[in-house]
Formats: sequence, C-alpha cells, structure tokens
Amino acid sequence: MDLKTTEGIKQLYEEVFLPKKERLADWKSGYLKLVKEIANASPEQIADETMQLKLWEDKSISGSGMCSIPMSDFATNKDSVGFIRDFTSKSLPTDRELRIQAIEAIREELVKKVREKKSRLPKLKILRLLAAVFPFDMTCIVSAWKVKKTLKALGVSIPQKSSPVRLNRLLLDRVIESIGPCKDLDQAIDYSMFAWELYVLLVEPEDDGGEENPKTPDEDEYLVFLPQQSRRKGLVAISGYVETAIKIVDFAKNGVTPEELADFYREESPGMKSSSVNTQLSQFRHSLGLLKRENNVLTPSPLGEELLDSHDPNCLVERLLTHVVGFDVILYELQTQGSTKKSDLYASLKRHYPKWTTDFAPSSLLAWSVALELVTTDKKQNVTLTESGESWAEWIPEKPQPLIELPSGEGGKEREPFEPPKLAAIINHIESKGFVFEPSMVAKFHTALHMHEGKHFVLLSGLSGTGKTKLAELYAEAYHGINEGEINDYFLLVPVQPDWMDATGLIGYVNPLQQETTYETTSFLQFLHQALERPDHPHFVCLDEMNLARVEYYFAPFLSAMETESPIVIHQQDEPIDSVEPKLDWPRNLFIVGTVNMDETTHAFSDKVLDRAFTLEFWDVNLETYLDSFAKRYPDVDQESCAGVFSVVEKLHAILKPVQLHFGYRVIDEILLFVAKANTEASSIFAEKEALDCAVQMKILPKLRGEDTPAIRACFEQLTSKLEELELSGSAAKCKEMNEVLIAVGATQYWR
Repeated sequence: MDLKTTEGIKQLYEEVFLPKKERLADWKSGYLKLVKEIANASPEQIADETMQLKLWEDKSISGSGMCSIPMSDFATNKDSVGFIRDFTSKSLPTDRELRIQAIEAIREELVKKVREKKSRLPKLKILRLLAAVFPFDMTCIVSAWKVKKTLKALGVSIPQKSSPVRLNRLLLDRVIESIGPCKDLDQAIDYSMFAWELYVLLVEPEDDGGEENPKTPDEDEYLVFLPQQSRRKGLVAISGYVETAIKIVDFAKNGVTPEELADFYREESPGMKSSSVNTQLSQFRHSLGLLKRENNVLTPSPLGEELLDSHDPNCLVERLLTHVVGFDVILYELQTQGSTKKSDLYASLKRHYPKWTTDFAPSSLLAWSVALELVTTDKKQNVTLTESGESWAEWIPEKPQPLIELPSGEGGKEREPFEPPKLAAIINHIESKGFVFEPSMVAKFHTALHMHEGKHFVLLSGLSGTGKTKLAELYAEAYHGINEGEINDYFLLVPVQPDWMDATGLIGYVNPLQQETTYETTSFLQFLHQALERPDHPHFVCLDEMNLARVEYYFAPFLSAMETESPIVIHQQDEPIDSVEPKLDWPRNLFIVGTVNMDETTHAFSDKVLDRAFTLEFWDVNLETYLDSFAKRYPDVDQESCAGVFSVVEKLHAILKPVQLHFGYRVIDEILLFVAKANTEASSIFAEKEALDCAVQMKILPKLRGEDTPAIRACFEQLTSKLEELELSGSAAKCKEMNEVLIAVGATQYWR
C-alpha cells in the first residue's frame, strides 16, 4: 500500500484497521464513553472536581508518557475551572480555519493559566484534554512531534510553525480526504484511532499493527535515561552538525576502516588537526552512537541507518538526551523558567557538572541544541525552546540532579578490623537465602578464590540460570556478614558490554572534549581505589557475561597486573588528571569472579586467560532440594500447586539432561511462578494444565536445538511422547514439529 496516496490510506483503513477493530474494542469503549460524558455534561457538572480530575488524568484516550505532572491542585483552582467550564460549553465556528483558530486560542490560554500555577507545562495532558473536548478536531496522538512525523511520512505539506492543534487537524483532514466525511461521533473516534494506526505503521514500522494485542497509545512510553555518572561528559561543536553526521554515516555505509574514515574527514575539513579529527570521529561513534565497529571495520549503527534514511535531526535527540550529560538540563531549565539568558543557562550547566569550569562545554551543548532544532537564540542572547524542544522536554521525568562523582572510598561504611568467616558459615549463609548450591561447589569456589595470596580469579561457566552471578553475590554477602536490606560496599556487579575492545569500559578514559582535559571515571576504577584504601577488607567484583566481548582485549592490563603484581596503567599522561594517577597498584585484596555462558553469541577464552583463572562448571541442577529452597524464597505462593507443576517439570528435565539440553533453576522458578500467577489471576481463561503448557512452550522449548544424532533424535521422540502423555498438547505439537524438521534437514531449532 502506498500510504502517500488516498487510495493506499483507504485500503489500509478497510483491509487492516476495520478487521482489527474488535481487538481495539476496550480502547474504543473507554474513549467513546469519556467523550460522550464530557459532551453531555452540564456546565455545573464540568466544574465539579471529579470531572476536572477526569479531564486531566483519565487515560481512556491515551497515556501521557513521561508526563507525570499532577494536576489535582489545578483541578480545584476557581479561575482555571471556570475557564474550562466555559470553553467546553461554548459552540465553535463551523468554518474549518476559524474553528482551528478558536481551539488554538483555547490552548494558548490554557497554557498561560497552567504556567501561572505550575513550574512545568504538562503539554501532553493539555492536548489529551483538548482531544476529549474536541473529538472532531483532535486525534488521540497527544504528542505534536509524533503527529508531525506521521504527516511527513504521509507526504503532507506542513506549514511552518504549525501549532499542535493545526497538526492534528491536518492529519484528520488527510484521513477524511482518503476515506470520506466524518458522519458522527462514533466515526470520529474511529478516525482518531486510525490516525494512531498510521503513526505506528509509518513511524514505528517494527510494530506492524498485526500483533494479537495491538499497541495503543494507552500504553505509557518512557525514555530510558542512563545514570548521570554513566553518560558522556560533553559534546564538541562541529561544522555542519547533523549534515556532517549524515556525510560520515553515508561514507561508512559499505564499511570502512578507521584510517579511511579519518582520511575522508580530513578531506572534508581541510586544515583540521589530527587530534581534532580523532576526537570528532570518536564523538560520532561513541557519544552520537552512529557507527559500530567490528574487526576494525566501521559501519552505520541502527541509529546511523535511521539518520541516513530520514535526514531527520530528531533521530539524534533521544540518544543525546539519555546518553550525554547536559541536554536534559537545558530542556528542563527552559521548560520551567521560560526564555533564559545564555549566561544563566551556562551557569546552570556548570552547577550541574562542577568540572565544567569554563563555558566551553556548555556552549557546545547549546550549539548542538540549536542544530537539532530544540532551541532558538536571539540577538539579545536569550534562549527559548522550540515546539520540538517543548515536546522532548515532556519526556524528562524530574529535575536532573547534579552530577556527583563516585566516592573514593572514605565515605564507605566503617567496620571493625576484618575477620574472615569460616567456610561453614559461608555455606550456612547461602543456604539460609533459599538458593541451591551444593556445599562441595561452594567449597571449590572458596578454595579457588583463596589459592593465591595476591591472585583471586575464578570463572563460573555452564548452564544459564544455575545461579552463577547469584553465587558471587551471596558469597560476598556471607564474607562480610551483610544482613537483609543492607548494601554491600565490598561487592560490585559489572555487566560486560559486547563492544568493549579495550580497557576503557572498565577504567574510563581521558576526555579531550573540553578546554581543560578531564578523566571520565567508572564505578570499577573507583572500586579499585577503594580496595587499595581498605587493604584488610576483601573486595569482590563480578564481571557478568564476561565473554560477551573478547576478554583478552578489554582485560589485558588486569591479567598482566594480576600475574606480575605490577601497576595497572590507567592513562598515558605524566601527571594525574582529575586526581586519577597514571598508574594504580594492583589490589591484592581484589577477588574477581567472571560468569560465562558458552554459545554462539559469546567468545572463546584464550590460553592467556585460562592460565590465570580457575574454571568451575555449573551443569548439574539439584532437584531434590529445589522445592524447599523455592518455598523459602517465595513463601506466599501456593506450595501444593507448585509441587504438582514441579513434578511435571522434573520429568521433562530428566529427558533433556542426558543430551545437555536441560535447564537451570531460573527457568524452573519462572514456570512455577507463571502457573501460580495464572491460577490466581487468569483461572477463568485457562486451567492450570493449559497454563503449564504455555509455560513449557515459552521457557523450555525455545532453548532446544541441535544436529541430528541418535541421542538427539531419541531425546525429541521421548520428549514428544512424554508431553502427549502429560496432555500438554501445544508443547507436544511444537516438539513433534521440531523433531520432523530434525529428521528432514538434519538440524532443528525452535525458531522457524
């Protein structure tokens, strides 16, 4: 369907949207009920506090995303209540243009009144309120930015500086032009919901609208903000900004080496210093996230491909808001304070991140904000949010807190001189937590960690879900006597990232993006400092999924230091940077545990790594004591029902174990919890056996795969037979299908 034509839009409406209306019935019912209630209410009823709260907070039309600004105080303000009462009962002109102007005037006045009472403007809630009062003029897409994106995708010409009201009307006009006039309120709601369908298909193409449970705007959406400490600290201004970024991504679309990209950038920017070239290319890759690197070849990341396809600056906004320090501060300050002097904005940024002692970094952030069309500046040095900037500001949930450096160790919990616990006490602590670990395995782990006075490195490998990470955490708890609810200052969990090519992911890096060179530290580096400052206290770090990246790449400095007890090289400068010394002594009290899963997504270990570590395998799953441990961890769950489900799971486990296709404790936990939840909340929809059938299909069968061998074939035949015997029909059918594929093509997996 060509959705830039009226024929294509009509075809989508008739062939896709109308057939799925039944699955949208609950949404439409609530939407229509709310709109009718408002339309039929008297002025006195509109002014009632209950109705006012409903106008602001009811989610029948749509959610409000990150807009969590409460409006209960506004709903009782006489002036604002009177204004809303008056415009809801007022007749609007029938002429299209006059009608748009009238609603625009209402919105502007409403914005003005809200600003008088609120430091932040709930723009999404204002648009949702207008959609409830004016259903023939406003859609359920309460984000002006989303409406604009949908219009652009439809090929609709958008006048400059169009208000959210006009944008909504343009979208409805396009729907009416394609399908036909809107005859009544029921059809107006259909057209509004169809507008959302267009947004989902055109702007979020991964949601194809054909899912069994279609996405609706009633599902609140959120941006995932990195912790302030983990964000990039600054962004240098560049010539061309977004256009330059597009050129870089375009050049790399077929794959280039870093050297080739640097040569290209020098040609595009004659006279630029080599250091600046490297800094800016690093920015395109790391801060902007537009490039990915594999085997020394740079190619566009998914975000880079999106930018190359759309040439839309908005592609970069979410990345910068959530991954770079300062952008949320700019938008929040301007949203709450209104138009602000540049100097005041720079001061706010420097208060947020005290290491910015000059205006260099703040001015670069502001320049990028202008380039991304988030703000505008005037000759009097005033900075103001654009319509796009106001929309993005809605997604900032709260005032950004000042970036405080991680403690160097002196602020940690003070303890008495440390006395190591006995092995028996460690085993008892772990057992008391309700986790199943054989005492012999804990003893092996304990012995391997303490084999050498200054080298403590153990790899925990094997079956996923057997508690490898949990063992490291519980062991550290037991070692330091951490009680329930206390924070263990001596344990650090570090999720390894697959793009780590060097040690900077662990120890940080020198940041050349500011006039005064700074060092971007990490929690791991601070943990090393703390270990050196408290040499009598063992410090435990767990590198989770350690082989997602190549260990010999990112862990090389630590392997060498561990073996020779020589200092770790942190950076190449002669003097400390931000109090970070060039080298750091190896902490002899640092215990390193790496968890490992061996599959097609991970890397094998080199001998250099294996020679320095003890490796323990977790393949055995102790089912004899499992139910007792489950009862300790989940005392509120119906244990009698769980015992019945467990007996079935136990039978399946026994069939799969001989060919090492069995599963760990995590899978068993989740099957039991799923069935228990279904028994309490979905028993009217499916019985316990049906719930168990679903759980087996979702948690056990997807992990089954293998090549045709007598053992694998016998396993699938036995598993199919057992599932049929247990009357788990859906799982049995899927297993039978997988077995047929195994016989036909010599290999099988769950996914087609």
